Amino acid sequence: MINIDLLNTIDFDINVNEKFSYLYYNQNETVEEDTKIVNNKINPDRFIELKIDFGKKYDTRFDSYKNTLNLEEIKELSGKSLSDSDIEYFNKLDKRNNLINLSMDKSDESIVKINNYFGITNSDHNDAIDTIKKNNKISISKPYKEEFLNSNRKKIFFTKNISKSIENFVNYSSDYSLGSQYENSRVNIKKGFKEYRRVSTHTERLNDYYFIQIGHFIEKYKIINDSKILVDSVFYYSDEIENFSALGRESYFSGSLIIKDNAIQYGSTYSYMIYPTYITTQPCRNDYHLLSTFIICDYPYITKDITCKEFKRPISPSKLFFKYNEDKKELNIKWAKPLEIQGDVKGYQIFKRQSLQEPFTLIKQIEFHSPLDAYSRNLNVPSDLVEISQNHKNTCIDHNFNPGKIQIYTICSIDAHGYTSNYSQQIGVVYNASDKKCMTDLVSRSGAPLHMPNLLIPRKTRFFDNDDNIVTITPLEKNIEKITLYLTPEYKNISDVNEESFKTLNDKYKFSIYKLENGETFISDLEIKNFD
Repeated sequence: MINIDLLNTIDFDINVNEKFSYLYYNQNETVEEDTKIVNNKINPDRFIELKIDFGKKYDTRFDSYKNTLNLEEIKELSGKSLSDSDIEYFNKLDKRNNLINLSMDKSDESIVKINNYFGITNSDHNDAIDTIKKNNKISISKPYKEEFLNSNRKKIFFTKNISKSIENFVNYSSDYSLGSQYENSRVNIKKGFKEYRRVSTHTERLNDYYFIQIGHFIEKYKIINDSKILVDSVFYYSDEIENFSALGRESYFSGSLIIKDNAIQYGSTYSYMIYPTYITTQPCRNDYHLLSTFIICDYPYITKDITCKEFKRPISPSKLFFKYNEDKKELNIKWAKPLEIQGDVKGYQIFKRQSLQEPFTLIKQIEFHSPLDAYSRNLNVPSDLVEISQNHKNTCIDHNFNPGKIQIYTICSIDAHGYTSNYSQQIGVVYNASDKKCMTDLVSRSGAPLHMPNLLIPRKTRFFDNDDNIVTITPLEKNIEKITLYLTPEYKNISDVNEESFKTLNDKYKFSIYKLENGETFISDLEIKNFD
């Protein structure tokens, strides 16, 4: 056994922010190879981003110790999937006993939510944020895990992500049972410490017994049916360490690592264990004339479960055209393909109504999805209204058009994942038999939500006078000395994803009065009193 006290390990500052980004549609996005960590920074279609900020203060021994090391062999291990024999050199401290050993990191997202709750701006306590974001290592006895969680759940900085990480720690497994595509996955770490190098020494050189953080060891897990399956292990070397010097005094080293892992399948869920990794040299236990150098993985940071799904609505179509065929008694509708950056528009819904007082009715749904798309049709859509096309199609025929009556049409886009856009422009159409043309009217500009089709309708259009439908919310009063304002909110308290309660009535409000005759504005802070 080496001469290292595992209960008093080195602390490293680490702050990790993770997110899924979806940029462009790829037809094979649900079946891509995902058994590796592929750090693709050049125009990836979609990726999980891990942003790791790290740092450590070193004393005067740093430079002389670094000069005793040959890090070229370690650099050769960086950025690629490690073999079983390579992984054995990365000794994990968190696996050494019956403890849950973790790094309790506060994400930037959690800090923003906490600040919003207390009404604090970041600039008011930058030093506190810096301390909160730095690594806080914890060790919890597994039999007392539930007691620890119950006693900390209501603490404001004990976020749901931290609680989930503790719960997950005991659930991570290196076993796999996913078939041949995962047969090359890394499966286990052997017990005990394995030396990276052993050399002899004949003098008492205290500068040889030191440490340097050399990078991060990252494990990627795929989550299937609540099972965490280890699929890859990669070490990333910190190049910044080569240009750093303590200059004979205590100095703080910092760096940043950004990984864009695009070896993912759309719709799948992943998580990562990120280990700050350092190299240290210690005298051999049984022979102090020998020096043993080890690569050691400190307590890990466990990311939240990252589900690779995007929730952005597509853009609605534009430039609607209408042409009536008198011989066939049908209306031909055509529109322009949306200028969607993601390129994932895979269908359209064509709606129609007879007046502004009626809801829209679906008259046709066009789909040209790939069989590999993560798409499931809305069960409320009748199958007889669905038209399947092999290629992009942006035309439709309404066989039930009444040429002598104004009818209103609008179109929604459907993307590869089943999300629909807001309504496009709403166009009123009537056929002028004398001119042999369709007369049209822009009833509403695009962007109205599906449940509020009349939200953006103007006061007056070519076909409709909507003054009777407009309700003003601006009161007009004279000689007012006192105003009492009653607020009846739907919700008084809101709990966010971190199980923190936000009291909406405690938020800040302002009351504004505008004088029409001279344009003066009176603004006053408003305090809401609770009458429960």
